[in-house]
Amino acid sequence: IGCQACTVACKVINDIPEGFSRLQVQIQGPHDDEAGHPHYQFFRVSCQHCEDAPCVSVCPTGASFIDENGIVQVKKELCIGCDYCVGA
Repeated sequence: IGCQACTVACKVINDIPEGFSRLQVQIQGPHDDEAGHPHYQFFRVSCQHCEDAPCVSVCPTGASFIDENGIVQVKKELCIGCDYCVGA
């Protein structure tokens, strides 16, 4: 429904600083349905914990890394907020 609750929850659970996000909800529309009523489509885009994560390889400080369980993690104390990981 596009309420962005998943984005907020991700920020809270992962203690993401203001102005940053690991999750985005893309909105397409409005599009008219068969009856002519406008509607929107929502697509969640989030970290896929890739085996060869591009966000890890572009991180200039080593803040982004893959832990022993294969989960992409970020060391907050090393992150400088350059957003290279988001771009990758």
